[in-house]
Amino acid sequence: MLIRRTLLLAGLLGATLAPAAAQAPWPSRPIRIVVPYGPGSSPDVLVRLFGDKLGKTLGQPVIVENKPGAGGNTGTDFVAKAAPDGYTFLMGTPGTQAINQFLYPKMPYDTAKDLVPVSFVVRVPNVMMLNPGVPARSIKEFIALAKAKPGGMSYGTPGNGSTGHLSTELFKTQAGVFVTHIPYRGSGPMLQDLLGNLWEPLGRTGSWPANLLASTAIVAAWGYFLYQGVVDPLGGINSLWPLFGIANQLLAVIAFSLGTSVLIKMGRARYAWVTAVPLVFLFAVTFSAGLIKIFSPDPALGFLAGARSFAGKIAAGGSPEQIALWQKTVHMNQVDAFVAGLFLVFVAVIVAGCAYDWYRLLTRRKPVELHECPYVPLAEGARAA
Repeated sequence: MLIRRTLLLAGLLGATLAPAAAQAPWPSRPIRIVVPYGPGSSPDVLVRLFGDKLGKTLGQPVIVENKPGAGGNTGTDFVAKAAPDGYTFLMGTPGTQAINQFLYPKMPYDTAKDLVPVSFVVRVPNVMMLNPGVPARSIKEFIALAKAKPGGMSYGTPGNGSTGHLSTELFKTQAGVFVTHIPYRGSGPMLQDLLGNLWEPLGRTGSWPANLLASTAIVAAWGYFLYQGVVDPLGGINSLWPLFGIANQLLAVIAFSLGTSVLIKMGRARYAWVTAVPLVFLFAVTFSAGLIKIFSPDPALGFLAGARSFAGKIAAGGSPEQIALWQKTVHMNQVDAFVAGLFLVFVAVIVAGCAYDWYRLLTRRKPVELHECPYVPLAEGARAA
């Protein structure tokens, strides 16, 4: 088992501020923590767990920015070249700080010279998991099986150069086995495939337990995201992008609307509750959340109130850097309010159209028309080709 250590780092010059800046209280404005990987990755989840608490302790918001790319090099290089003002930090990993320099022929930054460690954050273990269908219940049995089937087994990791990749390659070398590496674009898709393999019904779209579990998981997950982005203004989704939770919930509403239409057209209206119940819940919660985000008088919640708040700060005056940041914030709040309203209207029209369509189908005022391609077994299709 390999232990992955996650560090909080800053640009090296950021640790030695000019004497004039050193006299000012720190922090006097929002702090930015850059995650060099995508949303949902381990560093992203970790920084959002302590970012809110850190912001409350320091008295300034902690803004989390995802800058994925090049195995973490893109976000790390951004921090290494950021202004040396002590307000930009990096959520570093073994990949950005140690592994990448041996994988990439040319690095855009120098780990030893451009970054300085600020704090150790967490140790994350790498754990080996097997599909229950694999006839092995111990490492010894797995090694014997892999030796009996060289190249016949595979393993997934969050990507090339990840600690999971390197630790498994080390295990292969020490055990004398060959297992094919399947790199994913992050841990999210890998875990989805693992979940589908752990419980076989999840791979069948006609499985009622799988459909019920999927519906419950979607409602629970997006309900949590909504809490993070609306009720807790410094939480995960809001610090990523305030509209993220609302936009994705609206997409889920559209998906459930289409699912309900398909069930009714297939003559399975008695099962439409499977999609209709989460549809009603998401529609009600999303619209109330959208209205809160647009019209709440609290500047920490409402887009319009936030724009007015920062406009007042601009009128009161400040440094050029502060005014530029406030102007950008005012503009983004206004754009967010417009986009949120547009999303709400757009989805309301779709749901209303679907509801009218359901009414006509159920009352036989509209004939059911299904256009489906005939099912052709894969083997038969291959022979025909």
